[in-house]
Amino acid sequence: MKTERVKRILFDYFMGERDCIVATEFDFNGYLSDVTAIRRDLVFYEIEIKTNEKDLKSELKSIELCLGGLKQEDHSERINNKIIKHKNYLMKNNRYIEIPNYFYFAIPYDLRHYIDILKKTPYGIILIDWAEKIEVKQRPKKLTEKKATPEMISSIARRIQTERANLIYKLKNEIY
Repeated sequence: MKTERVKRILFDYFMGERDCIVATEFDFNGYLSDVTAIRRDLVFYEIEIKTNEKDLKSELKSIELCLGGLKQEDHSERINNKIIKHKNYLMKNNRYIEIPNYFYFAIPYDLRHYIDILKKTPYGIILIDWAEKIEVKQRPKKLTEKKATPEMISSIARRIQTERANLIYKLKNEIY
């Protein structure tokens, strides 16, 4: 299942069933969130999409390094950025930065054999089957009590407008 398809499924789910405002590819504290959703009560979610095994294994390695399960040696910059992100989320190193209230991994059905490993994290797990049905396999633990700030909501609104403008541009080019 392609990442873009998963984004659309999650967009529909969080906007429809959860009544959230939703943006994709949102730059959040220097981290790119695949899907960001904010509820009316300003609780917000980050959803990380993993559609291939290599990418998911890399993310799991970052979490393990963050929690001290592996020796931190020289790793790629991408892995090091993921380690910092998960330290901020898991180790409560979030005094000065905004972090989501809840964090989910969204995986397609063909990666379901990773569910038991993902359950060892405080993150939520969303499984998406081939019929585009969503099943929450694990609810996430709350990472912070801080709610979305007006600045964050403004940034998400700008991101939504950009997504809309890009879609209109794409549709116009398909017509002409």
